[in-house]
Amino acid sequence: MTVYNVGVEARFWGGKLSLETELFYRKREGIIAQNIEDVPSTFGADLPVVNINSQEKRGIEISAIYQERFGDFFLVVAPNFSLARARWIDVKSQEEFEDEDQRRLFGLDGQQVNRFVGYVSDGIFMSQAEIDNHPVDQDENGNSTLRPGDIKFVDRDGDGLLTFRDQEEIAYAQGIPEMVYGMNLDLEYKNFRLSGLIQGASMFSINISGSARTMFSNQSIPLTYQYDLRWQPDLNDPTVNVNPDAQLPAATQSPSFNNNRNSDFFVKDVTYFRLKNLNLSYSFPRNVVEKLNMDQAEIYVAGENLVLLTNLGIYKNSFDPEFEPGSPTSRLPITRSFAAGIRVTL
Repeated sequence: MTVYNVGVEARFWGGKLSLETELFYRKREGIIAQNIEDVPSTFGADLPVVNINSQEKRGIEISAIYQERFGDFFLVVAPNFSLARARWIDVKSQEEFEDEDQRRLFGLDGQQVNRFVGYVSDGIFMSQAEIDNHPVDQDENGNSTLRPGDIKFVDRDGDGLLTFRDQEEIAYAQGIPEMVYGMNLDLEYKNFRLSGLIQGASMFSINISGSARTMFSNQSIPLTYQYDLRWQPDLNDPTVNVNPDAQLPAATQSPSFNNNRNSDFFVKDVTYFRLKNLNLSYSFPRNVVEKLNMDQAEIYVAGENLVLLTNLGIYKNSFDPEFEPGSPTSRLPITRSFAAGIRVTL
C-alpha cells in the first residue's frame, strides 16, 4: 500500500480563525480476488484467490473554527467538509469485455468504485392504448407482457428496442456517502445560549426495495405513498387509470421483470441537508442560584430534526436518508421532536 498525506494548519486574526486542510492519496495493490481475466473458463476447477487487483483513493478533508466576541455576544462557528473517491486501476477478477457497451457499463478498469448502472425511467404507462402505441419494444416481445401501470424506460440508443445497451450510470452506489459536510454553531449572549448542528451528505444512493417498492410484498401492509400514488384501474375499463396522482406501478404482490429492472425509478441518488438539532437555554444568574442553595440552574428548549431538505421526491417523508447501506424498507421515517426542561446542579 502506498499512502501520501499533505496537511496544512493555519491560524488567522490572532487565533480567531483556525483552519485545517488535508489532502490524501492511497493506492492499494494486491487486493485478493480470483484471476478470471488471465485464466480461461475451460480451466475446469475453482480458481484460487490471489493478490491481483489494485485501487486508488483520493480525498480532501477541511475543518475550521471561527470564534469572535462582539460586546456581550460570543460566536463560535465550526464547519467541516470531506470528499473521497476511489477508482479501480487494474481488475483481473472479471473477464475482458470485447463489446464496447459491456465495457462501458460493466467494466471496472479505470472506473470509479462508487457507481450504479441501470435504466432511465420515463414515468408509467397510463393505459393499454399507450402500450399499444409505444414505439419502443420494451420487453423484446412486442410489449405483450407489459400491463397498464408498468414503468416506461428510455431507449437510449434509439434503435427501437430496450436492451442492456440502453443502460447508463444513473446513481452513486449504496453505502457510505463520498461527500459529507456539516457545521456546529454556538452563540452566547449574557445568560442565553443558542447552539445547533447542521449536517448533510451527497454522492450515495438509496434503493427503494422490498415492501417499500412493492405493495403486499411478503404480505406487508401498503405504505401511504403506495396507496395514494399507485396506478389504479377503472372498474368499468381496467385498462385505464382513474388516479390523477398516479406515479407508481399498479398494486401487486410481486413486481414484474419489467418493473424490477435496475433503474432510477427506485434507485435514488441522494443529497440531503438537515438542521439536526437546535438548543436554546438560559442560565440563571449566580446570585439567584446561590440563594436557592444550588450550584447551577438552567432552563432549555430543544428540537431534533427540525429541517430536512432532500431530493428523494415522493419518498422524502418516508425514509431517513442517513439509514444506509441497505434497503430502507424497515426504517422508520424521520421524526421531529421537541423537548423542554430544567437542569439543576446542587
